Amino acid sequence: TCNPDTMKLCVDLAKELNTGLHMHLAETSEEESKIKSRYNKRSTEYLNDLNVFDIPVVLAHGIYVSDKDIEILKNIINPKLAIKLYNYCNQPSTRILIKCGANNYINKPFEAEVEAKIISTNAEIEKIAHDGILQINVMCNDLNTIKKCIAKTNKYDELAIPNKSKSLYDSALKQSSGREYYFDITNKTCSKGDGIQKLVDYLNLSLDKTISIGDSGNDITMFDKSQIDVAVGNSITDLKNVADVVTASNNESGVAAFLEYHYNLKN
Repeated sequence: TCNPDTMKLCVDLAKELNTGLHMHLAETSEEESKIKSRYNKRSTEYLNDLNVFDIPVVLAHGIYVSDKDIEILKNIINPKLAIKLYNYCNQPSTRILIKCGANNYINKPFEAEVEAKIISTNAEIEKIAHDGILQINVMCNDLNTIKKCIAKTNKYDELAIPNKSKSLYDSALKQSSGREYYFDITNKTCSKGDGIQKLVDYLNLSLDKTISIGDSGNDITMFDKSQIDVAVGNSITDLKNVADVVTASNNESGVAAFLEYHYNLKN
């Protein structure tokens, strides 16, 4: 949802630094609707027209991609790297969750190639708790099913729900037609804070050189580690309350606004 000027700036900086980009693509139907209303094209086509794929890019999610999007991505994906990533993710210790229709999922390695309603039974939640699973995303368009899944997950001390919305517990919240409700279930040893620590250790850096920018509850552990914590304007209230800085929303290029302000101050 970044505007064209911001995307072009990111690409230019990546080329200057001889690096690539990591971004979310087609994660939600709302995202696709926003891009379509602003630019009359889907997000994959939007990025392609801005030459974002001219540099190395890691695209997360890709849930709402069309046949046309897939044709574009086929031309820019490195087959050897894709196979390497698939083989890595297909290890017995790794869970692959693929959405394949309303409330239905393909679930590996436990029910390979078989549809499984993962949020319908205590047995599925118990597998997540006891089989070394690090993270799984739960998505459903039925609010009551989501609430039941949260209640089951909360029974396990090994698990956390880092991005649960308080509104999901609100008895006044009513089912909304066409809306998808989601949250993450993670092992308590798996968080963005842990990721920050591992990254700085790998790069031989110190935490006082880090800036974290987020918008949701699963960013709080990241804020616990970083030197400067920035919440974009559309963040949840809990994150804003622990942030050092609250910048503009993602629709107003809040990340770019903060970085320009911060580095202008330093220079």
